[in-house]
Amino acid sequence: MTDDQRPVTIVTGGSRGIGAASVAHLARAGHDIAVGYRDDQAAAIRVVSTATAEGVRCIAIRADVTREGDVQTLFATAAEQLGAVTGLVNSAGLTGHIGDLAETPVEIIRLVIDVNLLGAVLCARRAAQVMSGGAVVAAARSSTSPPVLPRSDLPTSTSTTRPRRLRSTRSRWAWPRSSPTTGSGSTR
Repeated sequence: MTDDQRPVTIVTGGSRGIGAASVAHLARAGHDIAVGYRDDQAAAIRVVSTATAEGVRCIAIRADVTREGDVQTLFATAAEQLGAVTGLVNSAGLTGHIGDLAETPVEIIRLVIDVNLLGAVLCARRAAQVMSGGAVVAAARSSTSPPVLPRSDLPTSTSTTRPRRLRSTRSRWAWPRSSPTTGSGSTR
């Protein structure tokens, strides 16, 4: 596959954890990748080296996902250096403080909400503005998982009601559709 035929995917939080694992997987699948990182440039460079060893183009771009200008620069730099962006893996996130909520300083609560919610929304918003097709993936951690909401009015494949995750489409939020064969929701 030539450089101009490969998908171009941005991975936020790509310098470690789920983000770094996503970069490795995407590289093996033939994607060119922009690794978004906030602080650890050395870790981002290691991830880039691992990805380029798979024969794809990969660059590291410093960006704070809580800042709209940084998000715009992340997407613009990826497009300039790799080509039109076709995917986003939104994996930047943090826990910030492990302990009782009553003892968590407000500054930490704001930081966690800014990175895990605002950052994810700003990146998804920018993807919706510049991508014409492709996919946006929200990589969930146990501390930053998307909402799980019970829905007893939807058919299920078991006798008990199981929680269903909201899925995002480019134009709206929607409940997963039921499969005609299993009754379970689609997660695509």
